[in-house]
Amino acid sequence: MVRDPHILRDEGMQHYRVGKYDEAAACFVAARDLFAAAGNSLAAAEMQNDLGVAYRAQHRWDEAAAAFTAAQEDFERLGDQARAGQVLGNLGSLYLAQGRLDQAASHLSRAAILLHQTGERQLEGDTRRLLSAVRFRQRRWLEALVVYEAALTCYPRLSLGRRLLLRLVRWLVRLAGVRA
Repeated sequence: MVRDPHILRDEGMQHYRVGKYDEAAACFVAARDLFAAAGNSLAAAEMQNDLGVAYRAQHRWDEAAAAFTAAQEDFERLGDQARAGQVLGNLGSLYLAQGRLDQAASHLSRAAILLHQTGERQLEGDTRRLLSAVRFRQRRWLEALVVYEAALTCYPRLSLGRRLLLRLVRWLVRLAGVRA
């Protein structure tokens, strides 16, 4: 039995990449427990988050939500707002996969705020793009466009296509009278 949590974490990631989610989850649980026993709360919380990702991939919704919630609480307790924001984003994508659009939007909005506050611009942009998709599915068209515009402004470099899309979105938002 492997007793090094770093090796278990790496093995879990390898299992996850090839779709062996049960094996990945087992490695993440073992690594989490070893990290916690060693007093490494941050690494234990990361393993809890990875466990949620493995459960989500298996559509084990309740277990994934519980793992994400525990990880998010741990990151908040540890004062790591960036990782707490990432986990909120994971919860949002979990709820989106389940079709629970209101909960998805709530978690993704909170995640985007935390990621903005911590300067995680790329993750903030990805989170806002997902939130925009939720708003489109909710038929909240204008809000979806405004959120998508905010998402595009998070990225430091936009391709020509995305720059043109940003101009189009800004024009549509102005046309709707949201901004002067």
